[in-house]
Amino acid sequence: MCPYDLTSTYFEGDVPLNGKAKRGYSRDKRPDLPRRAGGSAGCKQAVVGLVVNRDGFPLAHEVFEGNTVDSTTVGWMLDILADRVGLAPGATVVIDRGMAGAARRDRCSTAVTSWKPQATTCRPTTLGESTRC
Repeated sequence: MCPYDLTSTYFEGDVPLNGKAKRGYSRDKRPDLPRRAGGSAGCKQAVVGLVVNRDGFPLAHEVFEGNTVDSTTVGWMLDILADRVGLAPGATVVIDRGMAGAARRDRCSTAVTSWKPQATTCRPTTLGESTRC
Protein backbone atom coordinates (compact mmCIF):
# COMPACT_ATOMS: atom_id res chain seq x y z
CA MET A 1 0.00 0.00 0.00
CA CYS A 2 1.46 3.34 -1.10
CA PRO A 3 -0.39 6.54 -0.16
CA TYR A 4 -0.10 9.41 -2.65
CA ASP A 5 -1.00 12.97 -1.78
CA LEU A 6 -0.27 16.55 -2.73
CA THR A 7 0.52 19.72 -0.86
CA SER A 8 1.46 23.22 -1.91
CA THR A 9 4.05 25.68 -0.73
CA TYR A 10 3.99 29.36 -1.55
CA PHE A 11 6.74 31.83 -2.35
CA GLU A 12 7.09 35.40 -1.15
CA GLY A 13 8.08 37.77 -3.95
CA ASP A 14 8.04 37.37 -7.73
CA VAL A 15 10.39 34.31 -8.08
CA PRO A 16 11.05 35.05 -11.78
CA LEU A 17 13.62 32.23 -12.14
CA ASN A 18 11.32 29.45 -10.92
CA GLY A 19 9.28 28.22 -13.90
CA LYS A 20 7.03 26.08 -11.69
CA ALA A 21 5.96 28.97 -9.47
CA LYS A 22 2.40 29.78 -10.58
CA ARG A 23 -0.72 31.20 -9.02
CA GLY A 24 -3.22 28.45 -8.21
CA TYR A 25 -5.45 26.85 -5.59
CA SER A 26 -3.96 27.48 -2.15
CA ARG A 27 -4.29 24.62 0.29
CA ASP A 28 -3.28 27.05 3.04
CA LYS A 29 -6.51 29.05 2.55
CA ARG A 30 -4.69 32.11 3.80
CA PRO A 31 -7.09 35.07 4.10
CA ASP A 32 -4.16 37.52 4.32
CA LEU A 33 -3.00 36.88 0.75
CA PRO A 34 -4.15 39.64 -1.60
CA ARG A 35 -6.37 38.65 -4.52
CA ARG A 36 -5.31 39.71 -8.00
CA ALA A 37 -7.47 40.59 -10.98
CA GLY A 38 -9.31 37.45 -12.08
CA GLY A 39 -9.46 36.05 -8.55
CA SER A 40 -6.06 34.33 -8.38
CA ALA A 41 -4.12 34.33 -5.12
CA GLY A 42 -1.38 36.91 -4.65
CA CYS A 43 1.51 34.53 -3.97
CA LYS A 44 2.92 32.09 -6.47
CA GLN A 45 3.24 28.50 -5.33
CA ALA A 46 4.45 25.04 -6.30
CA VAL A 47 2.54 21.76 -5.83
CA VAL A 48 4.46 18.83 -4.36
CA GLY A 49 3.34 15.22 -4.88
CA LEU A 50 4.68 12.43 -2.68
CA VAL A 51 4.20 8.66 -2.65
CA VAL A 52 5.38 6.74 0.41
CA ASN A 53 5.51 3.03 1.21
CA ARG A 54 3.58 1.43 4.06
CA ASP A 55 6.40 2.35 6.46
CA GLY A 56 6.24 6.02 5.47
CA PHE A 57 9.47 6.10 3.48
CA PRO A 58 9.33 8.13 0.23
CA LEU A 59 9.17 6.13 -2.99
CA ALA A 60 8.74 9.00 -5.43
CA HIS A 61 8.07 12.71 -5.44
CA GLU A 62 7.50 15.37 -8.03
CA VAL A 63 7.24 19.15 -7.98
CA PHE A 64 4.41 20.37 -10.22
CA GLU A 65 3.51 23.87 -11.40
CA GLY A 66 1.52 25.83 -8.84
CA ASN A 67 -1.62 25.89 -10.97
CA THR A 68 -1.71 22.10 -11.47
CA VAL A 69 -5.10 20.47 -10.83
CA ASP A 70 -4.80 17.54 -8.39
CA SER A 71 -6.60 15.03 -10.57
CA THR A 72 -4.22 15.57 -13.50
CA THR A 73 -1.24 14.30 -11.49
CA VAL A 74 -2.41 10.69 -10.99
CA GLY A 75 -1.32 9.30 -14.36
CA TRP A 76 1.90 11.27 -14.19
CA MET A 77 2.72 9.86 -10.74
CA LEU A 78 1.88 6.28 -11.81
CA ASP A 79 4.38 6.69 -14.67
CA ILE A 80 6.99 8.10 -12.28
CA LEU A 81 6.49 5.16 -9.92
CA ALA A 82 6.80 2.68 -12.77
CA ASP A 83 9.99 4.32 -14.06
CA ARG A 84 11.72 5.00 -10.75
CA VAL A 85 10.82 2.08 -8.49
CA GLY A 86 8.78 -0.30 -10.63
CA LEU A 87 5.04 -0.58 -10.22
CA ALA A 88 4.23 -4.25 -9.65
CA PRO A 89 0.98 -5.65 -11.07
CA GLY A 90 -1.74 -5.13 -8.47
CA ALA A 91 0.34 -2.58 -6.56
CA THR A 92 -1.69 -0.48 -4.14
CA VAL A 93 -1.54 3.30 -4.51
CA VAL A 94 -4.08 5.09 -2.30
CA ILE A 95 -5.44 8.43 -3.51
CA ASP A 96 -8.15 10.71 -2.17
CA ARG A 97 -11.49 11.45 -3.77
CA GLY A 98 -10.24 14.78 -5.13
CA MET A 99 -7.93 12.90 -7.50
CA ALA A 100 -10.52 10.35 -8.62
CA GLY A 101 -12.77 10.48 -11.68
CA ALA A 102 -13.60 8.71 -14.91
CA ALA A 103 -10.45 9.82 -16.76
CA ARG A 104 -8.18 8.67 -13.94
CA ARG A 105 -10.19 5.46 -13.56
CA ASP A 106 -9.57 4.68 -17.24
CA ARG A 107 -5.85 5.47 -16.89
CA CYS A 108 -5.47 3.35 -13.78
CA SER A 109 -7.35 0.38 -15.15
CA THR A 110 -4.80 0.07 -17.96
CA ALA A 111 -1.88 0.16 -15.51
CA VAL A 112 -3.15 -1.93 -12.62
CA THR A 113 -5.53 -4.75 -11.84
CA SER A 114 -8.33 -2.83 -10.09
CA TRP A 115 -9.39 0.66 -9.10
CA LYS A 116 -11.23 1.97 -6.08
CA PRO A 117 -10.24 5.39 -4.71
CA GLN A 118 -10.38 6.03 -0.99
CA ALA A 119 -12.83 8.54 0.42
CA THR A 120 -11.43 11.84 1.61
CA THR A 121 -12.23 10.93 5.19
CA CYS A 122 -9.66 8.89 7.06
CA ARG A 123 -10.88 5.44 7.91
CA PRO A 124 -8.86 2.39 8.91
CA THR A 125 -8.93 -0.60 6.59
CA THR A 126 -7.54 -4.08 6.93
CA LEU A 127 -4.94 -5.30 4.47
CA GLY A 128 -7.56 -7.39 2.70
CA GLU A 129 -9.65 -4.26 2.04
CA SER A 130 -6.82 -2.12 0.71
CA THR A 131 -7.48 0.01 -2.32
CA ARG A 132 -5.70 -1.00 -5.52
CA CYS A 133 -4.58 1.52 -8.08
